[in-house]
Amino acid sequence: QIRDLQSEMTSECDQPLGHIDWARLSQLQRQLVQLVEQLSCAPLLLAREYQSLVHLAHLGRDKKVVEWAMEEWKELVNKLNIKQALKEYNLVVKKLEEWKQNMLKKFPPHEKEIKEFLWLL
Repeated sequence: QIRDLQSEMTSECDQPLGHIDWARLSQLQRQLVQLVEQLSCAPLLLAREYQSLVHLAHLGRDKKVVEWAMEEWKELVNKLNIKQALKEYNLVVKKLEEWKQNMLKKFPPHEKEIKEFLWLL
């Protein structure tokens, strides 16, 4: 199932930036997070998956998912007590604050914002 979701996400990303459905990517990433949560190695993988979910939900302008994922991610980071994970979390908190108006006004993401939130582009 995880590979199927990843394949769907890859297909969605294999098009021009203006045609990518960020809300759909966010939904697929949330499903991926739910599957990873069931794995025995979940704590080690979830920090990155929550971060991806926050990024995609932000670009998809889904404030509720951003808030939920940030809360779950913060709880995990505090539980793991890994300095690098906390540093990554705090960087995203800062980015979200910088781009908050775009989220609130539901402006479509532009290239600079997309590059800010996605390390894979």
